[in-house]
Amino acid sequence: MLKPTSPSRLIAKTILAEFHSSSSHPVLVETTEGTKCVVKWRCTGEGPLANATDWTARQLARAVGIQVPTPYLIEVTPDLIHHTKHGGLKDTIL
Repeated sequence: MLKPTSPSRLIAKTILAEFHSSSSHPVLVETTEGTKCVVKWRCTGEGPLANATDWTARQLARAVGIQVPTPYLIEVTPDLIHHTKHGGLKDTIL
């Protein structure tokens, strides 16, 4: 039986793109380690329930042998949001 994995923590350095296709207002970020990740916010859309559903589905898929992306907890600082060129993001998150 597979044990649930704990996600690594990374720090967002740059917001590369904003996606408008979901109520969680996901963005593509590059971290200080150079990893590119899609970030889904916990304070938008369906809130933490949507993130919990994604996490559960990922764990179930992994348990039956389906390859899934590596999860990360991404820290996005308020300073990064304030200095982003993506104006809609500021209104959504702050």
